[in-house]
Amino acid sequence: MITTSDQRLMTGPSTIPNIVANNTIPGFMSKDIQPVSWSSMNIPVNIPGNSQYSQPLWQPLAVKLKEDIRRKVTEKACGIHDVLRLLLMNDCILSGSCISSIFHGEEPKDYDFWMKPTPFSKVDSIRKNIIELYSDDILDISENYAGQGAKGAPHPCVTANAITFKNKFQLITLADYYTARKTFDFVHCKPYFDFADDKFFISEQQFSIIQQKRLVSNNPGNIIAPFRIEKFKNRGWTQ
Repeated sequence: MITTSDQRLMTGPSTIPNIVANNTIPGFMSKDIQPVSWSSMNIPVNIPGNSQYSQPLWQPLAVKLKEDIRRKVTEKACGIHDVLRLLLMNDCILSGSCISSIFHGEEPKDYDFWMKPTPFSKVDSIRKNIIELYSDDILDISENYAGQGAKGAPHPCVTANAITFKNKFQLITLADYYTARKTFDFVHCKPYFDFADDKFFISEQQFSIIQQKRLVSNNPGNIIAPFRIEKFKNRGWTQ
């Protein structure tokens, strides 16, 4: 169970529940695989000879991707304090290029967790309390990066934009997820996993782009930083 002192991570009413006896996170360790959320996509069925209720070919692959993401995150989640783990699972959304890395069997560089709007309204208090109470869980990196952290932060892996934990989970503190995703540079970074509801959101276009490793701008006309393009090209992506 989480003690009263551990619940100081968020000021005011917290959405972080107590850990049950078997340390299971509701909706996270569930063995039931819910359908991927494509009800509003109006995707035509493309399996000849099957009824109108058949799934498009890519949907079973997307369900497998959901299982792979859950399994991978479950393995990593044990590496940080329970309070941090529950914050990320219940009050945040997993998104970014880690999803495409998992699809291709590659080890993600990090796992980006973006806060939902309500907890993000308390981001300053959350960030402060993580630094004060859970510094042992923050990634400690080479002294070559010393001085790159945010002002007043004891760790170089604490910046104004994010806190990186030792298990490669990264809490983004720049903006809430639903605001930030509008400005994502690449389409393949937009699929997301809401562990609190055990729902994985991905469209046919996003899945196809990931499958083919194609770099497609999320906001055509916007300039994408060259280092971002080069980063993915070095991993086999093409424009």
